[in-house]
Formats: sequence, structure tokens, C-alpha cells
Amino acid sequence: MCGLSRRFWAVLLLGALLAPSASAFELFGVRIWGGEEEEASGVEILDPLPYEVVTNLDADGLDGQLRGVSQLFQRRDQPASGAAGLIVTAKGDYRRILAQLYTNGYYGGAISIRINGREASTLANTDPVSAPARVELAVERGPRYTFDDILLENPPARYRLGDRGRPGQVGRTLEAGRDARADVIDEVGEEAIELWRGQGHPLAAVGDREVIADHVAQTIDTRITFDPGPKARIGSPEISGSERVKASFIRHMADLEGRESFSPVVLDGARRRLNGLGTFSSVRILEGESVVGDELPTAIEVSDRRPRRFGVGATYSSVDGFGVEGFWLHRNLFGRAERLRFDAELGGIGDTTDLADYDYRLGTSLRLPGFLDPENTLTFSLDAERNVFDIFRERSLEFSLGLERRVSDELTLTGDVGVDFSDVDDELGDRQFLTVYTEGGVIYDRRDNPDDATRGYYLSATARPFYEREFDTTAASMVVEARGFLSFGQTRATVIGARVALGTLAGGTAAELPPSELFFTGGGGAVRGYGFNSIGTRASDDTLGGLSLFEASVEYRQSVGDRFGVVAFADAGQVADERSPFDDLDPRYGVGLGVRFRTGLGPIRLDVATPLAPRNEDPTVAFYVGIGQAF
Repeated sequence: MCGLSRRFWAVLLLGALLAPSASAFELFGVRIWGGEEEEASGVEILDPLPYEVVTNLDADGLDGQLRGVSQLFQRRDQPASGAAGLIVTAKGDYRRILAQLYTNGYYGGAISIRINGREASTLANTDPVSAPARVELAVERGPRYTFDDILLENPPARYRLGDRGRPGQVGRTLEAGRDARADVIDEVGEEAIELWRGQGHPLAAVGDREVIADHVAQTIDTRITFDPGPKARIGSPEISGSERVKASFIRHMADLEGRESFSPVVLDGARRRLNGLGTFSSVRILEGESVVGDELPTAIEVSDRRPRRFGVGATYSSVDGFGVEGFWLHRNLFGRAERLRFDAELGGIGDTTDLADYDYRLGTSLRLPGFLDPENTLTFSLDAERNVFDIFRERSLEFSLGLERRVSDELTLTGDVGVDFSDVDDELGDRQFLTVYTEGGVIYDRRDNPDDATRGYYLSATARPFYEREFDTTAASMVVEARGFLSFGQTRATVIGARVALGTLAGGTAAELPPSELFFTGGGGAVRGYGFNSIGTRASDDTLGGLSLFEASVEYRQSVGDRFGVVAFADAGQVADERSPFDDLDPRYGVGLGVRFRTGLGPIRLDVATPLAPRNEDPTVAFYVGIGQAF
């Protein structure tokens, strides 16, 4: 889809990792150069005492949890720090194991920790212990208790116990007859406090919490008292930590002043906006410990990142060859987190040695966050490109002015105006176009992770009216896209993902419009098994852009451990002369398999695809390497 999608594949994005001061360099978690730093714990074990641990846990389903909280068990491969160290650790294990039993609703259990046959609770810290010591850890969990009488004193308005809990998880609700899990009592207190804070009480706290066990009835009576504290509004924040970004701009982006009432949501929004600037390595918003008048004092502490950054990278597709790219970035040009960026790309390397047949792009952009409102970002961009496809060649120069507004965490609105001059040589001849356009878009994103989603959905719609002067043509295109993700299992190791995109263009004909305004598809981000933008309409043996678009993909993703994953996928896509994407629907199909390796930059992917019913010019097998999932 030319003009509405870009080359997708990237192998390396080094960015600021190549800082001159770096003494070591890691890429995707693999050390490329530099030595490992020696770990210096600063702790020396005095009078080491080796010991072994024998466990007898009558706690079906809890064995792993109990071993996990036992310091004796976790440190069994290391000697204790003398007899005193072993005894102190054992006495601490009584408390840790008991707390874990309470967390799961067991209040009548029995715990025995014996060191060389003697109960640890009866030992003095100075008692001698012969080596090697034998530690016997025995736990009887006993019966699980249930909640009986429940009393909440001074709860927040509109708070009812029946409204909380996690649907589908039995025993996770504080109600009579439910499992008396101690962590549920804690959760109720935390949720109620957050509700009090959301109603303008920043110092709300649990005043008293009483839990009484009836060991005969095997029930728990619970009473929780809340102290909301005074109602307040957010005070003007003190700013500290930045030497480069103006304090007035930080205060503008935080947008905390003038609020009638304290709200955690407002603080979260301020933190998100400041982190989103990209110029700070850390952002802390501190709340005062007392209300002064009717204000809660606040402070914002930030730490500056280095303002300049550069990166180099490479792209590869077995269909489209190699490419190299680089950028230089300034994060804070004038002290208001302005982001100036220069990009350079060269593609098509390998298919030819003639520089006239290479793709290139030179671009610069400037982003101005906080334009008129903290949620607005104003952008300027200037790009010069040459694209050499089998189907056409295009040189273009484009200038655009855009505005992005974040309405909520999920909803973003975009708008652009621009001018694009292009010189095109294709099956219809050598033509020049001058296009003036405006573009509006809406994005609604409910994915849990945009780079590697396991659940949620993503919706977008873009409308692009434009006027082409050379042929005096007025037209408009529209593209809608939907993505959805479902995951299965406690660790969400199995994910089913699906994507559908539809596009249509009204006004003008293919001969009167620049190829960048027409539809193409194919490639690693659309229909795998085909070259980038190689699917269009047909004129003799040439591929031309079309007036409608249909794309669909489905993936089965299976994680294998923490780092690796495998993928099976099927893609479909069609570009047609008709303006409806559903007229004469006969898409091209590609299927394949892939592997994923998760890194801090996102998953690295390698996909191998083959087209079904390929044309003469299509490959038998295509490889795609990239960072991030295909969608």
C-alpha cells in the first residue's frame, strides 16, 4: 500500500547504545565487546556452616510457595554464617511460612523447623550447632478457613464488597463463605484507600484492621476501619533535577495547578506526559505527608537524559535486498523537549551496483510537545525520496505539518496538512504530480503491549482528502484497520492474533493520480511471501496501483520459555480497480512459519513465507527479518 504503509523490516537499531563512553556493548542481551564486571556483593560469610535441608510439606498445591519463602531452602547451596546465622534464619522462616499460609487461607497450620533434631524456636542464638547441620522443615497446612462476619467502618462512598473481586477466580472476594485469604483482606484495604484518594482524600489510610479466627468453626471475622483524612487539592509542584529543560515547561506538561480536587488519575497523567517526552531518564512525583491549608504539597523530580543520540541499522528481505539507515536526534533543542531528527536511508543494495537504481530517503522532522495544551504535539517534516520498484520509479519531495492530540490513554486523534511533489516513471509514462492534502485519523488502542500484544484490540481509521494540480483532480482515500489478540494459559504463552485492513479511494482515476496515493500491498508487514508493494492491479505484465484494498492476517504464536517463540501465519491481500474492496474479491495468499527472540527492544522475528498460486515474478520462498511482531 504505497503512501499508506512503509518498509517494515529492520535488523539493527543501535541508537544511543554506541555512546563513546561505553566500555562494553550489548545487543539484544548478547555481549558484543567489553568484559564482564566482577560482582562485588560486599558480604563475606564468617565462620561458614554447611547444612542440608529435608522438607516434609503436607500442603498440596502450596509446596512451591512455601519453599519459595523459606530462606533456609533458598540458600541451601550456600553455607550459613555460623550457628547464629543459621538459627536466626530459621526463626525468620517461621514468620515467613506462617504468613504464606495465612495468605492462602490456612490459619490452623503447624510449622516445625528442627536443626540437628532440636526445634529452632527453642534455641538461643548463641547455642552451638555441629557441622554439617541437618535442617528438617515440616509444615501441616491444616483446614482452609472461610470468612464469616465482615465489617467495614467508614468505607468510601459507593464502595460495596460485592462489586470487587476477580471474576472467574473462586475465593478471591471478601464475602461470607469465601476462602479467608489474607491477601484478599489486604486488597480490600488497598482498593478502598484508592477510592478514597480518587474522591479527593490524598492521605487516606487503613486506621485499624482486626482479624479474629474461630478455630472450632474454622472461620474468620474481619473488621477494617478507614481513615480518609482531609480533602485537598494538588498544590503547585516544586521542580528539581533538570539542568536543560525549563521548569516552566515541566510545570506546563504536568498540568497539576488549578485542580479543584486531588486525584491519582491526574498525577498518573502528569507522570505519563513527562515520561513520554523522552528527554528524562526518570520522573518522580512526590506527595507531601500533610495537607497545608487545603493543598497537598507536591514535588516533581526528574533526571536528564543525554540530549543527543544517533543510531545506525540495516534492513533485509530476500525479495527486496539489503538496506542501511541512520539517524541523528536532539531531544531538547530549545529547552521545551523539542525533538529534532535527521534520517538517511539507502535501499535496494545487492540487486544492482548502479546507484541510479538504489532507493534513498533523506528526511528531517521537528516535534513540539505541549503545543497550546499538554496533550498536543505539533510536528513539521520534510522528506526527499527516490523509490525504485519493479513496477515504477518515483522521486518525491514532501512537506507536512501535523497535530497529534492524546484524548485518553486509549484514544489518539491526528491531523496533517501537506504538499507533495513527485516525478513518476511507470507503465503510463513519465509524469509529474503536485498534490496538496489534508489527513485526519483516529486510533483506539486497548492492547496490553503495542510491541508484543497478548490480549486486547487496536482500531484505526484515516481519511485523506487531496487535490492534484497537474491533472486538476480532487479525490479522497480512507483506510480502516482492526487488530485483535486472545491469549490462553496462566502465562499467556499461546496467543491468537488477527488483523483486517480495508481501503477505498473516491475521485479520479489511476492514470490521473500519483502512485503514492493509490493502493499496493505485499511484503513483511502485509502479505508475506510477496515483495514489498508487489500486489496491485494488472496492466499487461505491469503492476499498477488500485482504488481499493483488502488485507487480512491470522497468526498462532506460541512462547517457548521466556525468550523464544514460534509462529504460524496466513496472510491474504488484494488491490482492485473497483472502489469497493469487496467487489470481485480474489486475494493473493501467503503462508509460513516464523521464530521470535524477545529482547529489550522488542521481539526479533524471522519469518519464512511462500505465496500460494504464485505469479511468474513471485519468489518460491521469501525471508523477512525484523524487530517487532508483524502486527
